[in-house]
Amino acid sequence: MDATHKYVSDPNMDPRHALTFPLQIDLLCGLAPTLNRWVVPRASMPYWRLWVNDRAGASVLWQGREIELGPGQGVVVAPHTRFEARLRRRIPSHVYAHFVLGGEWRRIHDEVWTVPLPAEARPLLATLRASLPDDSGPGVTEPWLTLALIAAVFAAAGPAARPKPVPDARLRRALAEIERDPGRAWSNAALAHTASLSEGGFARLFRQQFGVTPQAFLLQRRLEAARLALQHGDEKIEAIAARCGFCDRSYFTTVFSQEVGLAPAAYRRRARLEYKQ
Repeated sequence: MDATHKYVSDPNMDPRHALTFPLQIDLLCGLAPTLNRWVVPRASMPYWRLWVNDRAGASVLWQGREIELGPGQGVVVAPHTRFEARLRRRIPSHVYAHFVLGGEWRRIHDEVWTVPLPAEARPLLATLRASLPDDSGPGVTEPWLTLALIAAVFAAAGPAARPKPVPDARLRRALAEIERDPGRAWSNAALAHTASLSEGGFARLFRQQFGVTPQAFLLQRRLEAARLALQHGDEKIEAIAARCGFCDRSYFTTVFSQEVGLAPAAYRRRARLEYKQ
């Protein structure tokens, strides 16, 4: 597989963290349509995609490369990846899944991997092709089988698919709190207390590790949560704004529009087309 993210052991890492590999997965949809037309909006979506086709004839264009989809391999697209789709012939079975990986996996962005399918994935694919619905509507009718396929593909990808852990245990504690409740009114002082650091020391260390301030990081996590809620639920925009840490709909709309390029209502309408891809 092609990937730039490698799992690196750190001798200074808390050994309890090194021996565990926390994984949170939220399955958004699993479908198996026939592809007669394949148009993917270039909007950058905050979730993972997995595609497995039963024959050649489709590809994605990413960073100047053309990556073929076809039998015998899975194609994995990380969140926030801009690409174009190309379809040269009808594809009878285009099995795909959209899902969110939590924790350290959230830091993997803008990647496309090709992974040879392991033997254990073949019966899963046969069952999914026979049981998953087409694009008649969103949903997950075979969650365990779809999760099993995702697990088989990521297992075949091996260590190269794993995110590099954050080596500093103090930052990991702060990140865990943000992940647990991104909508909370986290101040730098509160996050620094969680990390057992001074406020200034925490802000410097955080920026050194992630390249952004803690508040900028928190904003991106809130926006990701809001984008997923807009696309995959019917919750009112006011409720999404409140749950994701914005004081009211007006402020949420202003910030969301500046960062995403669309107002929340317009984003919801366009993003739901992604269920077709």
